[in-house]
Amino acid sequence: LLVVGSAALLRLLSTDSPFAETILGDVQADPLLLIAPALLFIALGSISLRLFPALAEVCARYFMTRRGLTGALATWQVSREPAHYGRITFLLALAVGIGWFATSFQATLTRSQNDQSGYRVGADVRLLERDLAHGTDRAQREPTYTALPEVAAAASVFRIGDVNFSLDNFSIDHGYILGVEPESFRQSAYWRDDLGELLLPPPVSVPETGIALPTQPSKVGVWVKIERVGEVFEDGIATRTYTLDLTAATNYTSYFARLIDADGAFINLPLIPVYAEGIEDVTDLSLLVPRSSVRGTALEWQAELERVAALSENATGWVYLEGTLPTSDAVRLDSLHWRTYEQYARFSSPGNINGDPGWQMTLADLALIDASGEITPLDILRDEGWEIINDWDRGAQAVLATSYERENGRVVSWWQSTDRAGFGMILDAPTIAPVPAVFNRRYAEENNLIVGALVDLFVQRQPVRFEIVGLTDYFPSLYAEEAPFAVANRDALLYVLNRRPGAAAYAQEAWLRLEPGVSSAAFASALPAAIQAEQRIVKSALTLDGALDQLQTDSLALGLIGLLFIAFAVALLLSVVSLLTYIALTAQGRRGEFAVLRALGLPSGRLVTSIGIEQALVFLTAIILGAILGLLLSNQVLPSMATSTTGALITPPFLVQIEVGALAQYGIILLIVLALVLVGSVLLIRRLSLAQTLRYGDE
Repeated sequence: LLVVGSAALLRLLSTDSPFAETILGDVQADPLLLIAPALLFIALGSISLRLFPALAEVCARYFMTRRGLTGALATWQVSREPAHYGRITFLLALAVGIGWFATSFQATLTRSQNDQSGYRVGADVRLLERDLAHGTDRAQREPTYTALPEVAAAASVFRIGDVNFSLDNFSIDHGYILGVEPESFRQSAYWRDDLGELLLPPPVSVPETGIALPTQPSKVGVWVKIERVGEVFEDGIATRTYTLDLTAATNYTSYFARLIDADGAFINLPLIPVYAEGIEDVTDLSLLVPRSSVRGTALEWQAELERVAALSENATGWVYLEGTLPTSDAVRLDSLHWRTYEQYARFSSPGNINGDPGWQMTLADLALIDASGEITPLDILRDEGWEIINDWDRGAQAVLATSYERENGRVVSWWQSTDRAGFGMILDAPTIAPVPAVFNRRYAEENNLIVGALVDLFVQRQPVRFEIVGLTDYFPSLYAEEAPFAVANRDALLYVLNRRPGAAAYAQEAWLRLEPGVSSAAFASALPAAIQAEQRIVKSALTLDGALDQLQTDSLALGLIGLLFIAFAVALLLSVVSLLTYIALTAQGRRGEFAVLRALGLPSGRLVTSIGIEQALVFLTAIILGAILGLLLSNQVLPSMATSTTGALITPPFLVQIEVGALAQYGIILLIVLALVLVGSVLLIRRLSLAQTLRYGDE
């Protein structure tokens, strides 16, 4: 049994799982690995009891040197019949060992369920809120939550999945990126100290983007002109030409201004063409586009082209754009951006092949309009703080230049090889250093990455450069065995993502740590009313209590615990029955011995004490041996049982617990059993009077 049990234990420790893979690739429980603890309990207990006779002999020699007869009588009896007492000791040790293992497994599983729940949720409560006013998932500011009396700490977290972590540009390896603010996250998140230090990216100071608006606008207006860039050759000399294109300016380009409100939210304001300079009498600018439906004959199409040309005859090419703000909370202007659509935008000069511009846009006279109609010019387009950024595809490029046609203007020249392109002018948004991030260790080892390495990933169509500042195996709510992950500085990551003019990335999740004694389930149910805000809803709320309820209904774990307790109860019951039976039989068989001792003047109380020492020696040996077996097997076997029914590892791993309270209860049970044995012995001896005892031998 020892050989078989040891082999099973070694295999269990080497695989870290009681599950094995079948020939068909399925995962199923290995019976040999599951019965390894039982085999080792019996084998180690049996072999350890080989030392019991020697132990009894040592005790007998010790009491022989002491004054008094009680201890010597008890140890002499045990040393003369060690086999009888050894059997009872073995049963008791088995009961104690199984009880220790069962209570440790229950305590470990209970601790693991709490740890798994905390790791899965990440905090006591994890919220995902929807900002209906801006049409996006966006958490409120942290002081909003910490103002609630039940909340001890709060952290706003940015999460994004389906990020391709592959570095070879050929494969796809989807993973997760979590953006956290170190200080608030450390106070709010769940963590277990034995998992190591909670590695977090360092804090980063990011610059404030945009410019403060001098007035509270109701509308934003700007002038735009689009020209097609071409070339003509005269005497072998190329001359660049510029042709006005009202169709592109009014119907095949979408314009936007991005502003920031007082709460830090982006307002992506569409700028709509209102009228074209020189043809103010045309209120429907779609009339400037040849209607494709009029293609019946060549004459009809020619007439349609002549109609558009006649309308555009006096046009200067300048088109006025205007957008109405949905709210009056805009406090900063962040960027201007636009998008060109359809194949119409690809019609440009052959110079595109050489990288020359095919289109030129001029923006001028940016202005704010308040509710009363008063216009406040923004003389910022000629400033040098603008940066051009491609917002759509790599198959396009753009450059900025100063406009000399109008005093307050800016020229953008670009070419594109795709059907669609997007560009934006970002104001006062300098490039920052690589975003510091902690990557999971397995991903780093697979890609030969070390601390200090730079990793380029595409996040929301935006290239982001990360610097590895640490490696970790675990992080709340992230599982390396499911997908690679990185934990980046939230503010730095959002700053880089929001440099793309059309982007609006926010921290979507709120991680809340509640005050001690506050139920996370009750708090979450009352939360919508507690943080109720206009046009804001709670999309989902993950709670520690909810996750724990799901884990506590695991029928496999509950059944295994039940079997262990049944085994403990059976072993303990067999031990008690065997001990009481043995005491009754030996008391009857030792009546002659008792008679002689009583005749020599040994009081019945000291006789009972001698029997008590015998049983105490058995109990003490059994308790020590059972505790050693239970502790040894619990520490060796339980960590390898931290797997789900599918064979997947449990995160975080088991942390072996010793249930002191349950062990104390079992100790009380054993003391009660010992007391019952002693009481039975007293009753047997008390029933024998001295005369009856002396006559018993004659009969």
